[in-house]
Amino acid sequence: MQKVVEKLRALHERVQCWREEGKLGDILTVVQIVMAALLNLIAPATDSLSPSALTVHQWSSTIGALCITQWVIFSLVRDGRDTNAWSFAARFVERICALFFLLGCIRMFGSKIDSLIDMTLASPRSALGVVFAILGLAAVFFATARPTSTRSLYSIGWASAAAQLAPPRVPVPIEDIRSASVHEAGHALIYAVLPELPGDFEVSVMTTLAPSDVFAGYVRHAAVDLKTTESVAYLRMIVYRAGICAEKEIFGERSLGGQSDNEDWMRIATRYLGGGLGSETYFRNPEGEAQVAHNRQVLKALRDEQDDELAAFFTANHDLLDEFAQQLARDATMKADQVSPYLTRVKFIGRITPLKIA
Repeated sequence: MQKVVEKLRALHERVQCWREEGKLGDILTVVQIVMAALLNLIAPATDSLSPSALTVHQWSSTIGALCITQWVIFSLVRDGRDTNAWSFAARFVERICALFFLLGCIRMFGSKIDSLIDMTLASPRSALGVVFAILGLAAVFFATARPTSTRSLYSIGWASAAAQLAPPRVPVPIEDIRSASVHEAGHALIYAVLPELPGDFEVSVMTTLAPSDVFAGYVRHAAVDLKTTESVAYLRMIVYRAGICAEKEIFGERSLGGQSDNEDWMRIATRYLGGGLGSETYFRNPEGEAQVAHNRQVLKALRDEQDDELAAFFTANHDLLDEFAQQLARDATMKADQVSPYLTRVKFIGRITPLKIA
């Protein structure tokens, strides 16, 4: 039993690694293509379906095609659209495969669908067929969410509906915009370690907020394809600590805006230490209060070490950080071509150095 638990834990960690590296969505896309192809090869032909099952099939095909078309159009014209062509193509293929998978399932289980309709009630079969089509489409499209920064069509739909009833957005005070700008600029400056900034890189601060908003700013880009080595994992943690450390450099104290950053830092730090990296032993499955207390001290030591690294880094780049943050506060949003000139002026300190990509 212990071996089974260890294997499951190792599999979970591998999946988490794929998720962080942006590979999980690509793997799922390939699996969907294979499953959809196999199912459509072995499923009976459409003309063998009963009238009821054929109605479900036809409505699923029609509504599915309309949903995909709407998603494509919306993705191309909406604000904040994904400019990464590969990411867009992969998500498009996902939806096509999901539709074909559903149609294959309808052909495979057409007789069951027909029996279920007969057993349910004696209402018009065409109307019930539409209901089945919508339920099936909802199931497969909800299952195709990718681990990227963009939201699914359903999330956008719910958000649009909620926006009609939401309280109005209010302007963010200038001092809060300034604080958020320093925080996000701190995150962004660490990206100087990359050989090249992602083309869809974007750093932004909010100038208006609704009561339900969680973040005052963000750094966003498609997943960067990097092997998770010790140095890469260390710098990922540095990125998450950089926001509040930048605030301390400029303002002398930190705000409460780093909660999600700290959660992400903890997730990587526990994997980093649990993998045998770092200078102290870390118990992956602590037993007793002594080992729990030891783990807490090891995490604190790693956090303090990285905060010291960042303090030295931002002291060396104080003027650059301040200049970058002021420009971000004025522009609200800066793209890769606007950010790159600041990153070329970064002075590297300690372990915050350019990554060596093999």
